[in-house]
Amino acid sequence: PAVGRGGWHVQLGAFGDPGNARKLWGQVSGRFAGASVSYVKSGALTRVLVGPYPSRAAAAAACGAVRPCVPVNP
Repeated sequence: PAVGRGGWHVQLGAFGDPGNARKLWGQVSGRFAGASVSYVKSGALTRVLVGPYPSRAAAAAACGAVRPCVPVNP
């Protein structure tokens, strides 16, 4: 899927320990060529967001076989 412009991202998880968020990205980063990762604090959790993608469909396609993976427009 196209990466680079747009407001859509995929959320790969949310973790109480930010180290676990970074560990997850280390495990799956190769599946998201050209995408950027963001670690976004949301209360006590750190969300792992990857993107941006131009549309919800492109974000959903980027999820592929990675689960959990949810398209979001933060």
